[in-house]
Amino acid sequence: MSTVNKTHATGKIEVKTYEPQPYEEVNDGPDLVEIHVTEAFSGDIEGDGVVRFLQAVRKDGSARTSSRA
Repeated sequence: MSTVNKTHATGKIEVKTYEPQPYEEVNDGPDLVEIHVTEAFSGDIEGDGVVRFLQAVRKDGSARTSSRA
């Protein structure tokens, strides 16, 4: 019989900045928006993080996001 060790951490994420900027406007497709975000993590794991999202915004206002840390 094998034993499995599990670890559980709790914490909070605070968004410090959320800065969307136009990236590319497309006539026949979704526009692209680049979003820079900085976050602060507190709790069992503490630190700061930065992420950059590229969001496709359709003409009807709906959107889809992809992230890259």
